[in-house]
Amino acid sequence: MATTLLWTYAPTPETTEAFLSQVDEAAAPVPTDTLTWITSHAFRKTVATALDKAGQSARGTANQLGHSRISMTQDHYYDRTAPDPEATNAIQHAFEDPDLL
Repeated sequence: MATTLLWTYAPTPETTEAFLSQVDEAAAPVPTDTLTWITSHAFRKTVATALDKAGQSARGTANQLGHSRISMTQDHYYDRTAPDPEATNAIQHAFEDPDLL
């Protein structure tokens, strides 16, 4: 990427070091990078699960997710089996670990 930028902007030898420093700074990780694992599907699944556990009807959840067919919500977003207690504990532990967030 730096090579492309160098060819595009053609900095002089005097400005190259400052230019590359700016590129490094722009490419440095930021705190919000820790949330990049959250996909739109994971978020929607979390919303559907929260609504289901709160007793919201399948129609209400489908409306919230923008589904015209309740079956879409039930087939793709509702849990089909009881959760595994060990998996639930592992996930809970992961969210409580500040090093993971």
